[in-house]
Amino acid sequence: MIGFSRIAASVVALGAIAVAPVSLADCTPPKAPTSFPDGKKATLEEMVAAQKLVKQYVAEVEDVYLKCVDSEPNPVPAEGATADQKKAYIAKEAAKAKQHNAGVADEEKVSGQFNEQIKIYKAAQANK
Repeated sequence: MIGFSRIAASVVALGAIAVAPVSLADCTPPKAPTSFPDGKKATLEEMVAAQKLVKQYVAEVEDVYLKCVDSEPNPVPAEGATADQKKAYIAKEAAKAKQHNAGVADEEKVSGQFNEQIKIYKAAQANK
């Protein structure tokens, strides 16, 4: 019976490893804005419209996507857990962290690109 318990535990651990990427895949990042008005030529209305898109994107990343990733269940292995169960837990935590960090990096990239156009826009307006 002990041999069966070890086999069953290994099957459960392997199942957890197989399921982890699938469940994290359910957390779909929002579509990022891909272009912004040229700050040198843009009107105030174009800049405000782009700002609304960026703010909406940032809110979707923070309020939906990152919360989804961070809330993905991954119970800490119980005392006496097998090495495979511990590895599965560590692998899932690493996948969650990687996905979270990628979402934050994308958010920062989009915000940085838009902020650069804001600086250009402000400089162009100051020169008028």
